[in-house]
Amino acid sequence: MNKKAEIINSASVYVQGLGFIAHSAKAKLPEIEFAEFTHMSGVAENTSYSTILKQMKATLELIEENKVYYEALAKRTLERASFDVKYTANNKQVTVTLKGSIVKMTHGDIEVGKENMKTIELTVDFFKKETDGYVENLIDVENMICEINGNDIWAAQRDFLVG
Repeated sequence: MNKKAEIINSASVYVQGLGFIAHSAKAKLPEIEFAEFTHMSGVAENTSYSTILKQMKATLELIEENKVYYEALAKRTLERASFDVKYTANNKQVTVTLKGSIVKMTHGDIEVGKENMKTIELTVDFFKKETDGYVENLIDVENMICEINGNDIWAAQRDFLVG
């Protein structure tokens, strides 16, 4: 049986607590990447793998945004902006929740006949991806949770540090 590639039919962006913000032309979700350490032993160079998560970033390209967009940008210090990206792919409902600080905002180029897209870049400290209710990834840096496919790889460290 051949598997079909995931085809995204439509995507929308919401700001939690404020509502619909825009249709999304493109969203670059955070990469989940862990730090590696290279060290020398007596006879060889070795790599050790860790559970230290590298900083996550996301980019949202938005079209048809409304005033909620600017309210989300105002959340920079005490409150983190929280976005839900919702899309349908191969008849599956996918919801991605991102929380973090907006570090860059760009306005699209002014070009006749082209869509004017705005871009938000944010550093992410909360990332959750759900497909039809199943949580694929849940990373919550503040609460030291890193679940990948149901396995919390930070559980032992959290138990040791928190007690």
